[in-house]
Amino acid sequence: MPGQTQHQFDELDAAECLRLLASSPVGRLGFTERALPWILPVFFTVRAGEVIMSCLPGGKVKSASRGDIVAFEADGYDAETREGWCVNVLGPSRLITEADQVAALSQLDFAPWTDEQDRQYIALRIEALSGRRVIRQPVAAAAPAFGAR
Repeated sequence: MPGQTQHQFDELDAAECLRLLASSPVGRLGFTERALPWILPVFFTVRAGEVIMSCLPGGKVKSASRGDIVAFEADGYDAETREGWCVNVLGPSRLITEADQVAALSQLDFAPWTDEQDRQYIALRIEALSGRRVIRQPVAAAAPAFGAR
């Protein structure tokens, strides 16, 4: 059947995962609060082996201040081609409180929050990194059966 395609998953290497992370401004942070799982959107950037997230006070900040191990995911999807990618990160989180680091991150302007809103920064050290891409591939035409006409 000419023109048929099927979807295929490809595992991504670390370099491609980091490149794709750098291309997306919003991801999702998975953490626990009062023993319950939460997954919330966050603005982020990648810097020196860490995912840096800009957050307002709440459960994400509390989790980071405890140094919890958290999960992070970012992705991209093309609805027309039905192709996309996802990258997952696992590692310990920490709240960034050093004034010079906070000032430097504020200059990056990667989130809409302002100092007046009590913007805070969380760092997730990348200890585990994985990714997948889904792409469409042409379906190979089946060879005619022996003796078929």
